[in-house]
Amino acid sequence: MSMNWKDELREMKYRYMEQRTPGAFIASGSRSMKLKPYNDTTANGLTNCIIDWINYSGGHAVRINTQGQVRKERVEYFGGQHRDLVRFTPSTTAKGTFDITATIQGRSVKIEVKIGRDKLSPAQERQMEKEQAAGALCFVARDMESFVSWYQTQFEKVTI
Repeated sequence: MSMNWKDELREMKYRYMEQRTPGAFIASGSRSMKLKPYNDTTANGLTNCIIDWINYSGGHAVRINTQGQVRKERVEYFGGQHRDLVRFTPSTTAKGTFDITATIQGRSVKIEVKIGRDKLSPAQERQMEKEQAAGALCFVARDMESFVSWYQTQFEKVTI
């Protein structure tokens, strides 16, 4: 019986930890150590699963934050009075930038995470066309099973 993606990802994490820090891995109980369970039902959870899968498979993946930031500033007026101002600083990241950027086996890979009925925006579609024209592999991930299937098709060598 083959493992499901959660079991496989957990095993990949154990192997990664064992290789990177063998002493700490043994001291923490090896494979009996409790790991936070993986979940692909939210955008954040699916993003974390994909990043871990790529990193534990020998690639390199990072999350790209495309949102701006809210900043609270305290302004002092004459007479010692204060007032808090809330300002929004927009992101400098280009519209349509993918959620995950990775390098896998020397290839540039861009992954957009979409959950439920969420779909690509026109800016994301334009960005995908640009990335593909430049030679990047692009994928829209809706769940971990479809990502793993795509990943295995693209990067795992078939041996007979």
